[in-house]
Order: sequence, then structure tokens, then C-alpha cells
Amino acid sequence: MKRMYLTGLIFAIAVVFTGSNAYSYPANIGDTIRLQDGTGSTNGGIFRVYINNVYKFDTFCVETDEFINLGANYVVADISDKAVLGGANTNANDPLDFRTAWLFYNWSIGNLESLAGKSANYFRTTAGADDLQWAIWYIEQEYVGNNYLVDLANGKWNSIGPVRVVNIMDGSVYKQDVLITPEPGILILLGIAMSAIGMASWRLRKL
Repeated sequence: MKRMYLTGLIFAIAVVFTGSNAYSYPANIGDTIRLQDGTGSTNGGIFRVYINNVYKFDTFCVETDEFINLGANYVVADISDKAVLGGANTNANDPLDFRTAWLFYNWSIGNLESLAGKSANYFRTTAGADDLQWAIWYIEQEYVGNNYLVDLANGKWNSIGPVRVVNIMDGSVYKQDVLITPEPGILILLGIAMSAIGMASWRLRKL
């Protein structure tokens, strides 16, 4: 009975964690989106994202061959599991890599420093932001930027979890793709769910 109960708990939590319809994101298709420069010395993130002129979240970019003008207004064309036009490696619907999703999710909830053995807020510094942006570009086959974060992310997830790609347009032209996670409250619930999965899995091994 205990095994059946815990197995059911893990399954229920996994459904919540992987079901894209369960997430509430801080952006919607059709919103006006504006990116401002944040920490980091690459041509990518950290970007500060404003939705309908209200600051919402920080992010990193996925592509190296699509560009935006900082401070300009664009439109959220799509929120999905892929970069619509691909990037340096392809121009046809480039799926988000599981490793990128894992890194960005843990960065979003403030866990990446402890997982990577770095000091608090390291990935909010210029050096840390550059490390993460290079790793994302390398994983997404955009640029030669292999580093310790790529190895750290290997084998951690077998899906992109709650992370999605925001495809940005200027009229009919795709301008860039950036990463997004659910609203902060949803992220807290996801963190609890992931902890519960870990505890339930440990309990199953003990039974």
C-alpha cells in the first residue's frame, strides 16, 4: 500500500511538473516586449525584460544570429518549446535543449550557484552571466562556448520542464528568442513538487 501511494504521488507531481497547460507565464502572445541590458559582457544576457512597459523578469538569449535593439518595443509572437527560425545551426524550428532548460530553471530560482559550487549570486555577476550565456549558446549549437556548466547539466532532465522560448517579432520579422519560466508563485510550487519527488523516491528505496 505504501509503495502504491508513493508511486501515485510521484506520478501526480510529475504530471503537474511536465504539463505545459499548468503554467502561468509573465508574458502572453501579443504582449509588447522590451529588453534592456543587464549584467554580462556578451551580446546576450542578462537581459531585463519589460512586458507592456512593466519590468517582469531577467533572461538570456537563445540565438546568436537574431538581434534586437535595446529599449525598442517588439511583440511576443510565440511561447513554445523551440526557436521558430532556429539559429546559427538551423533555420527551421530549433527545439530547446533539455540542458539549457535545466540551467535556466535553476538560475531562475537561485539554485545554480550551489549546484555549480559558486558563491551566492555569482551568476548575477558579469563573469557568471557570461559563463551561463556561453553555455546556453554552446548547448544550442550556436557558438563555441563550452564550459563547466555544460557538463553540469548533462543528464539532469529528460524534458524542458516548465521552461519555454519566447519568440519576438518586429512586424513580420523574427528578432530574437529568449528564455522564460513561470510566474514566481508557480516556481515556488514547482520547487516544492521537485523536493517531494526527491523525498518520495528516497522513501521508496527505503521500503
